[in-house]
Amino acid sequence: MIIVEHDNTGRILSVVTYPVSDEYVIGLYPQGLFLPVGAEVSQSLDYVENGELQRRPVQDITLSGNILRGVPAGATLRVEGESHLADGTDVELQFSHPGTYKIQVIQWPYIDWEVVYEDKVSA
Repeated sequence: MIIVEHDNTGRILSVVTYPVSDEYVIGLYPQGLFLPVGAEVSQSLDYVENGELQRRPVQDITLSGNILRGVPAGATLRVEGESHLADGTDVELQFSHPGTYKIQVIQWPYIDWEVVYEDKVSA
């Protein structure tokens, strides 16, 4: 038996395999999802929704020039360690100095979206 322990958002906290199904073991994981042995679970790619294992969806974000399109409202936009809350509109990237910048868009349960952006002309 595979036990997938998760939090109330569906984020997988641990995956434990036991050789037998046992009421005592099940009692140890009140927030657990119980799957048959052999099921495949990825803590980074899966989550639990309505008591079922689901694959985390991919964000539909594109970078066009210096514009990020499709960033959903409520997502966290992280640029070089600084976080900003997205309002659902396109995001224009502007930096004070030319350089290479790592950009992440984070919104659970979506898989984090990342890009490395090279700014050749500073604002």
